[in-house]
Amino acid sequence: MKAAQADPTIEELRDGVFRICIEVPYEVGTVSIYLVDFPPLTLVDTGPLMPGLYDRIISTIEGAGLDPVSLERLIVTHGHIDHHGLARDFKDELGLEVWVQREDARRISDFENFMKETFGFYGRYMRRLGLPENLRAGLAAVSEGFTSLARSCPCDRQLAGGEVVEGERHRARVWHCPGHTAGQIVLALEGEGLLITGDHLLPGITPNPEMYYPLRGGRVSGLADYIDSLGIIERLDADLALPGHEEPFADPARRVREIKEHHGLRAERVVEIISAGAESVWDVTLELFKEEIERGDELQLFLALKETIWHLEMLIENGRIGKDILPGAGG
Repeated sequence: MKAAQADPTIEELRDGVFRICIEVPYEVGTVSIYLVDFPPLTLVDTGPLMPGLYDRIISTIEGAGLDPVSLERLIVTHGHIDHHGLARDFKDELGLEVWVQREDARRISDFENFMKETFGFYGRYMRRLGLPENLRAGLAAVSEGFTSLARSCPCDRQLAGGEVVEGERHRARVWHCPGHTAGQIVLALEGEGLLITGDHLLPGITPNPEMYYPLRGGRVSGLADYIDSLGIIERLDADLALPGHEEPFADPARRVREIKEHHGLRAERVVEIISAGAESVWDVTLELFKEEIERGDELQLFLALKETIWHLEMLIENGRIGKDILPGAGG
């Protein structure tokens, strides 16, 4: 994996709230991490482990007139490599306390083993689903690529949700919003109308709910949790969302409604495909994601398959389709 193509940029969005935008050499384009000067100065997410990126982030912080040595803690919004990949660097170099929601703690503290176990589970489950061998081989390549973009980092505080992070300038409440991962959190800066959403809510991309390992509440799919968690955002009095990708955007509640509508329409399309004769998960995936499959990108194929599984699981739970099309994920 080559280094990012440009140095990170920094902008102050509100008094003491900074966005650092990092260019990354994969499809999503950029990752946004945040600094909040409560005080103490707090980092929210890190970007992925990439050559030279830690030093460039530090230089960017210094260039804005801030002292990286004053950083005291790192809050990780969720356990994906582009959000915690540099956590160990920040901890080792600056002694930051690392805070993460407890359901994602092992993804960070035992990263390499967790990834090996997770992708082993995915491979076994795909075999049960009858997926083509070339797709399973592609999944192994995706796993290897992901594993190079982070390393294990001890977690000092495991959050449940509901905690308040408070200083003289800012007060933020932690909201546990599972779905994209089991431990996804959103930080709501109270009285300011700001939400730091990680990947729970994005302005243009529909976030990809997790395929859970281990299973959560007996489910392999994070979609039901994700839809429920969107309701949390809808109820909060916020006027600006600060996402993990793309640009900050206004009216987060409107974006919630758009995503719910998208998933409702996608579910109806899945029912149509099955009614037309699709007999397997792969049949549905082939029809639902023709363009992605034609491109042949292993990661996009994997994400397409995950979304198909999510919708099938929810439709089965709601009694819309029969159970036979989706073998259980246990084991």
